[in-house]
Amino acid sequence: MTEDLQAIEDLLRDLVGTYISHPDELLIDRKEHGGSVYFGITPHGNDAPALVGKQGCHVKALQRILGEIGECAGEIYVLTLREPKIPRDRGNLEKPARPASFDQQRPLALLKRLLVAICLPDTSLEFMWTPSGGSKYTPPSMGFRIYTRSEDDYGKLVATEEGDALVSKPSLVGAIGTLFRAYAAKEGMIFTIEVARS
Repeated sequence: MTEDLQAIEDLLRDLVGTYISHPDELLIDRKEHGGSVYFGITPHGNDAPALVGKQGCHVKALQRILGEIGECAGEIYVLTLREPKIPRDRGNLEKPARPASFDQQRPLALLKRLLVAICLPDTSLEFMWTPSGGSKYTPPSMGFRIYTRSEDDYGKLVATEEGDALVSKPSLVGAIGTLFRAYAAKEGMIFTIEVARS
């Protein structure tokens, strides 16, 4: 089980690392208590806003995905945020330079790992890439089309879950899209995701 938890910790690190500026300074710890596993994430101070996202959208997406991974493993996994060890430097908020080239295999491999972790290993993926976006004024775009083999797998990806009376959990594809959209935005790209039956 320790190897499985380490693989989940690595997946979380790789997911979050795609859209924050200081992935090498991201700390993830885990603690088992009362039948649940708590994954604590401590970002660099300047990365806290990106980690949380507007109105908490990135954290909600991570919680949804981690909860599904736990359900798949027959466990309860909980995400907790920790106070950054390095305070936010408000004087140095420039964005990091984008890499000159984009490794198209990295997001594809990351999504494949994620789909296996949420018990959807039989899906197939199509990676869609438009380098220039069609004109010099349109950014490049990347996207995925996920093909499911069964109606149950399709439903697992697109269904929303009802929470309490005021809040519903996002669909899995919505949560995945939120995080990969942040990844694409950091790279200066547009992102799309689709789900279809094969």
